Amino acid sequence: MALAPAFVSVLLAAPAVDAKWQHNPTHFWLVAIVAFANLMLATRIGREAQARNDARLFLMSLSYSVSAAFFAVHALATPKLLAAGANLGFSLAMPAGLFVAAILATLSSLEWSESRSAAIVRSRTHLSIGVLAIAAAWLYLSVNDIAPLGVSLEESGLSDFFLPLEVIGVALFLVAAFRYYLVYRSRPSAVAMALVTSLVLLAEVVVLVGLARPWQLSWWTWHLVILVSYGYVAYASYVQFRREGRPGALFSSVALASTVEEIKSEFRSALEQLVSAVAATASSSDTQLAARSLGEQFGLSTGQTEILEDAATAVATERRQSGVLAAMATISRQPLDDITEAQLGDLAAEALGGAMGLDVRFVPSSDESGASEACQVTFHDRRFGTLHVAPGTASGRDQDLVQSFADHLGMALGNLVVYRDLRGLFGRYVSPTIATRLLNDPKNAELGGVMVEITVLFADLRGFTSYTEGVQHPSDVVDLLNRYFTTVVPILLDEGGTVDKFVGDAVMAVFNTPILQPDHAVRAVRAAHRMQQAIGELIRDRPDWPQFRIGVNTGSALVGNIGSDELRNYTAIGDAVNVAARLETATEPGDILMGATTYDLVRHVVTAEQVRPIDAKGKTEPVAAYRLVSISDQD
Repeated sequence: MALAPAFVSVLLAAPAVDAKWQHNPTHFWLVAIVAFANLMLATRIGREAQARNDARLFLMSLSYSVSAAFFAVHALATPKLLAAGANLGFSLAMPAGLFVAAILATLSSLEWSESRSAAIVRSRTHLSIGVLAIAAAWLYLSVNDIAPLGVSLEESGLSDFFLPLEVIGVALFLVAAFRYYLVYRSRPSAVAMALVTSLVLLAEVVVLVGLARPWQLSWWTWHLVILVSYGYVAYASYVQFRREGRPGALFSSVALASTVEEIKSEFRSALEQLVSAVAATASSSDTQLAARSLGEQFGLSTGQTEILEDAATAVATERRQSGVLAAMATISRQPLDDITEAQLGDLAAEALGGAMGLDVRFVPSSDESGASEACQVTFHDRRFGTLHVAPGTASGRDQDLVQSFADHLGMALGNLVVYRDLRGLFGRYVSPTIATRLLNDPKNAELGGVMVEITVLFADLRGFTSYTEGVQHPSDVVDLLNRYFTTVVPILLDEGGTVDKFVGDAVMAVFNTPILQPDHAVRAVRAAHRMQQAIGELIRDRPDWPQFRIGVNTGSALVGNIGSDELRNYTAIGDAVNVAARLETATEPGDILMGATTYDLVRHVVTAEQVRPIDAKGKTEPVAAYRLVSISDQD
């Protein structure tokens, strides 16, 4: 860009070197080529401006249109072509065209609002006609030597006005160049860089026009710089076209920000439509048809259409993979309590089908018949069943995803079997509630406790020791105890109680822990009543067998894991537990004694009679007690 000013400076410093060469046909064709290049650029940019309602592109197009019109006038007004000599119309056509182009270029570099942009574009017809009318009038006056353009520059006396106009023109071109450079920084492209370079060269041309001598080497130089300036933009447009293979958006990189966002939105929409088409069908031919359709809609080249197809396929694949991963996560988060293998398989098939848009069903191994090409659901050596996809609906990639999901489902079902076995085994040694709680979160086994209001139930067999003295074999004693506990433990669990421990012929259960139960006192008393009824049925024909005596008490206790790192027990400790034990030892076989707090909580559903207060260890005052007579079926 510095070469031309330096060259002209040398020529001006050495007038002898600045040779004169007046060849009118060469001048005509040189300027006519520049005018034609500007006209082509103006037409191309104008189409984009109209299609996008973009004021920046329209004003840029108008700038090139003005240049083309006045450069054409300058070419046609070449002396001894249509005009008799070099008049004011010939001399001022190029500077005037450059000055107006500078104004329009600066206006185009502004960031117009959508409403103003639309208003400017709507006026394109009137402005274009106005430019043509002025250029036509200018040409008519120039070639016919009609005032005020039919006189020479010296006769017009306008030489003194050139310098201010030159300064303004240079400033406008440089402002436009700087603003378009900022656009280039945010959205780099060959066209944007060419436009910045062109505007800087045009600023140099304005300077050279005022310095050069007519028809001398310095004068021809600025004509060549103009050709390079506009030709560079045309060449960059051609390079961009060759790169993208489509003429529809050559100048989109320098358009208004709102236009760029609109184009991005359209392409996102196009990709979404194509992804939807890919997701809706497993056929690659359908995907190609959808891509070609969108390519035609947005004027994309064959290469761009192929890229769009590949991108859509990749996005669709990623979405399906994400959907399968989400379905896997759904299965992984599924609670393993109270669910069968078949139910988990059905949930998995429903989740996978929803994620992939396929008809998927789980067939347990027990229901399978014959060989199948469906995806096998196995874990180690155990076969759980198969995942079936409706024939003809899944592609090869889909089958791979289904098999991957089937492998994950196999692990989930394997975990379900292990969980169920552990809970069954573990639940035989601790309360099932505690077993489930520990299996779901091992942190629940950490040492520690909290104060909770609980209801404690103590029950033991009165006279059991004396009864067992007559038993011949110890195993018979164990069998007898197991019959009693087999009868009462399901009742405790059914009422939501947690079996804390067995101590010989006694059992302790707590309510309202680890799961909170607002009606824990009612649950405990109801469990005690049902236990006595069940034992009564058990010993109906065996009057010599011992009976349970039961104590129930409500109060605060420390509940948690008590023990050491090596061995611990989930239990309740506190005064409420001690009182429950004392109530149990104070009652008669077949009876139930309740503490005062328990009675207050259940008096709306029970009939009870107060008995003589009992002495309890550690208590300064006797403990009030109530014997249960009956309990209502309603809470």
